Amino acid sequence: MFKKPFVNLKNPVFEYSKLLDESEDKKFSFLPKKVFLNADCISDNLALNVGMEVTTGQKIHPFTDEEYYLTSSVSGNITSILKMEGLNNSFSYQIEITTKEDVFDTEFMEYQNKPSLEAVQNFLMNIPDLDDFEPFKKDGKKINTIVVKAVDDDLLNTKNQYLFLKNSAETVKAIDILKKITGINRVKLLLSQSVYDKQTNFGLAIYTSNKYPNYSDYLITKDVLKIDIENGKKPVDYGVSFISIEALLNLKKAFDEGKVPVQKLVMYADEYQSKRFLNVRVGMPVEDIFNKLRIILKDSAQIVFNGFVNGFCAPYIDFPINKNISSLYMIEADKISNNSNYACMNCGDCIRICPAHISCNILVKLLEAGEYQRAENEFHLFSCFECGLCALVCPAKIPILQHINLAKTILTQKGE
Repeated sequence: MFKKPFVNLKNPVFEYSKLLDESEDKKFSFLPKKVFLNADCISDNLALNVGMEVTTGQKIHPFTDEEYYLTSSVSGNITSILKMEGLNNSFSYQIEITTKEDVFDTEFMEYQNKPSLEAVQNFLMNIPDLDDFEPFKKDGKKINTIVVKAVDDDLLNTKNQYLFLKNSAETVKAIDILKKITGINRVKLLLSQSVYDKQTNFGLAIYTSNKYPNYSDYLITKDVLKIDIENGKKPVDYGVSFISIEALLNLKKAFDEGKVPVQKLVMYADEYQSKRFLNVRVGMPVEDIFNKLRIILKDSAQIVFNGFVNGFCAPYIDFPINKNISSLYMIEADKISNNSNYACMNCGDCIRICPAHISCNILVKLLEAGEYQRAENEFHLFSCFECGLCALVCPAKIPILQHINLAKTILTQKGE
């Protein structure tokens, strides 16, 4: 939701969507014909071969000399392995698996009802929606506070709110398992204010207002946990780590059933904002989802993942759903604002609205010129937590967030 003041003396206000009802999610009872898994190219010693058979939930080691592993979301055979080039001379492998009838891998079964950090590290690092969670890493930083996010980062998404309201009792049990695995007892459950006001039995719950981008990790740490963050630092540097409620519930499910979770909950919304909650296999091509929903994709349609603020468009129709995709939108291309060729006019809107207090107008000029290192050293590039407000209010429609993401990626790769 967007609220613009009558007299343009204040910044516009954006608000997160609220879950209006708890409609039943659409359960997929079929297997996709194929899935695609992506492996970072960290070695030249590829251990996979076309024709290799895999089972659902199986650990797949792409390289012979690395502990790094993928998790197969289906049973079947590897039918192709494609090396793909990314940014700054980086590479990855796209592994296609043609599916057969589901046969679940049994290696994890010995850990049923026996939660442990060892089990997580050896089998569950790829569970849906688990993203860079420090307490699970073998060489992770010291963490003293975990925040479980039952809120959504995307302005329009309500998936995490839905999951909490459907599984509030299970959430408490899942948090107990998380405490046992990590040895960290200070765990907070972050709710939207509208959900928090309805809950009376969650002493560990915290909340913040519905104003965007208050659900970001940076602002939760700063404004809710009352921890001042220095320029260029992250919450993890202060002992705070975040996990989504979907990842938390998948963790509990794994130890309850003795099976590695392979399904991802995705919220789909059409151009009329009609929403459905879909359970899909990780790696499932987005085209298969639309075929199952009997939705005809027009040539003029754009598929957008993870929202219109800091999400991205599907580069091709069979782009796979990865473990961190939470929302899916279809919109006519003519309703998406194109980037203009106008230069920055120094209106100052981006500076006034930036919650990290960055001089965005100067920063973007440096990034357009490729002066990435100077942007980091002099204008706090890494203090940006990528909320996207600068790009939303920019009258010249400069893709500021894309410039920032590109610069961060290149500088991070150079530093590795």
